[in-house]
Amino acid sequence: AATMTGSAPLTYDAGIDVSRHNGVIQWGRVSRVVQFAYVRATMGTTGRDDKYGVNWRGARAAGLPFLGAYHYFVAGLPGEGQANNFLNVLGGDHGNLPPVVDVEPRAGEILSPAARSAFTCCWARRPRAAVRP
Repeated sequence: AATMTGSAPLTYDAGIDVSRHNGVIQWGRVSRVVQFAYVRATMGTTGRDDKYGVNWRGARAAGLPFLGAYHYFVAGLPGEGQANNFLNVLGGDHGNLPPVVDVEPRAGEILSPAARSAFTCCWARRPRAAVRP
């Protein structure tokens, strides 16, 4: 465990984030070494991770104590449209972790901190109001 001078040891829970890029996940094995998982649900304004349902159900069936969904944010697309896509895919089951947005520049893309902040603030307003773990 990590420590800071003069303080108690810090402890961390292990967790993962998964998407279709991870292939088939053996959730029974995973649940023995992690306490939480974030499953990618959506990308952009219309994209849905084609492994979202399988991964969500697998993580639940394996008994992971903490489960949440995340959205892969696509710069240049409206934040509100991306939030709507995310919430539509989640339906009423959003797990017990707060929603997360994954903001990564794509190859060759330059997104200033101010632009990133403007997009993600717009995106976050809608899920935060709709999803309360």
